[in-house]
Amino acid sequence: MRLWTEPKEEDEGVLTRRRSERVSGRALARVAREMDLAACLRLGKGELKTGGRQKPSIMADALEAVVGAIYLDAGFAQCAEVVESWLWKGADDNLADVLAEDYKSQLQQELQRLGKRLPAYRVKSESGPEHNKIFKVEVRHGGQVLGIGSGKSKKEAEQVAAQESIAALVRGKKGPPRKSRKSPTH
Repeated sequence: MRLWTEPKEEDEGVLTRRRSERVSGRALARVAREMDLAACLRLGKGELKTGGRQKPSIMADALEAVVGAIYLDAGFAQCAEVVESWLWKGADDNLADVLAEDYKSQLQQELQRLGKRLPAYRVKSESGPEHNKIFKVEVRHGGQVLGIGSGKSKKEAEQVAAQESIAALVRGKKGPPRKSRKSPTH
């Protein structure tokens, strides 16, 4: 609700970006870490072995579950008040960091700025054991591959592929980059 009441003269693109900054998985995980929500999680042996308490996706999902519980228990108005206090507390300090690494949003905005359609993401392959998969994703636009990326999750691989796509757009290339970039976590 705060996005509707605060900025009076911002256009749709800016509001979309601000919403993404506030509710991205990374932002939600940050809030969950600040609350030390990891200490409250019950995880299976497999997740514990692979560092599940530190995984941003698990932290973000845990915070979403807490938000759902507050909504069911206290109703929309109270839930909105609590969530806004969490998401806006110190958020301005972290907004640039969140967006700097949100290459999917950056790519979407760049294509929209150029008056083009949105890109499509496609998983090309999955490899490795279930608990340690590597995903390879490509970004397609206008029938051509703009970028390819790898990561430990589909989202991570999509971000790397989007980053490659932005670089390809900047270089003016229409085909895929010469080599696939891997996630910085590898």
